[in-house]
Amino acid sequence: MKMGLQIRVRGQVQGVGFRPFVWREARSLGLVGDVKNDKEGVLIHVSGNAMHDLPDAIRTSAPPLCEIHGIEVTEMVCAPSDQFRILVSGDEGAETSCPPDAPFARPALMR
Repeated sequence: MKMGLQIRVRGQVQGVGFRPFVWREARSLGLVGDVKNDKEGVLIHVSGNAMHDLPDAIRTSAPPLCEIHGIEVTEMVCAPSDQFRILVSGDEGAETSCPPDAPFARPALMR
């Protein structure tokens, strides 16, 4: 039985590059698991020696367009995994909004 964490991130965390950010942070910490968007925000399942470092990395280094309203961490039993993956978002009726300045945050993308 392998223990891990379920990390629920609530706020403006969809459509702002949050899942790729979590993927990079998890990989840099040597963690395995997955991240996905759902109707409540972003859900992360993670395991590895440095798993308790991920919530702090999220709080301190999140993408600039993110607005984190809360991070909930619970321990859980993890399914075996050998990598960290970004999962396809579910069709569970997620309610997301685009930050008002998002189109202007990266002018190079508008060319």
